[in-house]
Amino acid sequence: MMYSSLAHVVQQSAVATMARPLDTDLPPTERFRGTRDIARRLLEEAVQAVGSAPLLREAAHELLKLDLLLGPVPESQLCADYVRTKLGLRHRGSALLLLELLARPGVPRRARDLAPLVCTKSVNTSSVKVFVHELRGVVARFGIEDAIGLKVREGYYLSEGAVPEIMALLQ
Repeated sequence: MMYSSLAHVVQQSAVATMARPLDTDLPPTERFRGTRDIARRLLEEAVQAVGSAPLLREAAHELLKLDLLLGPVPESQLCADYVRTKLGLRHRGSALLLLELLARPGVPRRARDLAPLVCTKSVNTSSVKVFVHELRGVVARFGIEDAIGLKVREGYYLSEGAVPEIMALLQ
């Protein structure tokens, strides 16, 4: 699943430039090259700098540890964290829900179909309802009423008229 509708916005933000989305198709040696290059350069500077060498070495080793522990960060998580920060959402699931609905505005999506995509801990439709409630409240605070609708027996949808306003909020 791609979140290309927001990928360009996220990549331009300050948060995203610190943690770029990684291409998961690459082998691990290629995937983590950026972090490892930074660690290598820190170690090289540690050899040259006498006074701050221990600190540089420690920073390089911490980067390598983080690189091994965290692994690749999916683009969807970066986009969700960006949306969550911009709108002030409490749950990452609410941001993931907005991204899913933004991908196909006007098209109803059933809660049971959304649950595996937006639930970060336990996959259930009750969590989807919580995320919808939170998202409706936050979007309404920004003055966008009736952005998320519900068609009986079809599912939740994002009204097509709300898309430009929501995208403007995320810029």
